[in-house]
Amino acid sequence: MTEFEIDATFNIICRPGRVVKILTKNGKEENVPVRVWKCWTIIKVYEHHVLMQSEQGYHESFSNTDIREMIRKGEIRWR
Repeated sequence: MTEFEIDATFNIICRPGRVVKILTKNGKEENVPVRVWKCWTIIKVYEHHVLMQSEQGYHESFSNTDIREMIRKGEIRWR
């Protein structure tokens, strides 16, 4: 994926009100790490980070570089 495609995807994803799914670690089952998709709603986009709210209601901030790395690895969905 080129840098232009990552920038375009980042601009599509990072809009207030958009719901995205992020692949996160959920613990271990029989010593094997379990990863699950969790839904996050984008609240506000700042210059260097994005504020999101989880389904449970707590807020977390992700840096722009973290989001771009998730896009590159395929760990974030928005459709």
